[in-house]
Amino acid sequence: MARPSIPIKLDKIRNLRFGMRAIANIEDNLNIKISKFDLSDVGMKDLAVFLWAGLAHEDPVLTPDDVMDLIDEHLSIKEAVEILGKAIDASFGTTEKNA
Repeated sequence: MARPSIPIKLDKIRNLRFGMRAIANIEDNLNIKISKFDLSDVGMKDLAVFLWAGLAHEDPVLTPDDVMDLIDEHLSIKEAVEILGKAIDASFGTTEKNA
């Protein structure tokens, strides 16, 4: 079964999805296991890497720097964090029904 995705409106509608490859990309780029990541201490690079990893399935040439530019042009940081949270919840099955 494919992981659910959450739409995010940037330069176009894109879809955030966090499957195994996206999680491995996050771990490799931030040099930390996802289970050890502290969401209360997220920097801008961390945010960009998470978003990039979730978007890369649709756009393999996208980079974390590209994502920073897209966020700056199309969303507030707060909106990006909220959408990221929804996408992570959807991917890990943490919804209001079963939370």
